[in-house]
Amino acid sequence: MGKARIKRKNEPTPKSPWPFAVMGVGAVLIIVIGFLAWNGSNSKKPSATPQVTGGPKLSVDRDSIDFGKLPLDQPVRAEFRLKNVGDQPLAIKGEPRVELVKGC
Repeated sequence: MGKARIKRKNEPTPKSPWPFAVMGVGAVLIIVIGFLAWNGSNSKKPSATPQVTGGPKLSVDRDSIDFGKLPLDQPVRAEFRLKNVGDQPLAIKGEPRVELVKGC
């Protein structure tokens, strides 16, 4: 009888982890650089040209809100959007004054 040949499966050579590590570090760097560029573009730049120059100016989105007829003990909530349309910082000092008009 002849010699029997034993077939061995080709064992893959171990792959180096370096390409994956380099790609991971590159991806992290791209994300960090993108975040820093986006964050830097939003930092303390005026979003629009001021409507008033030489001082602050308060703009309110509405003058009044009408809730219609409501029971006296029912709480309500209203929102006003305030915006400084001037070119100087706006400071609101003290508590805002709210006027309740009865019977209107």
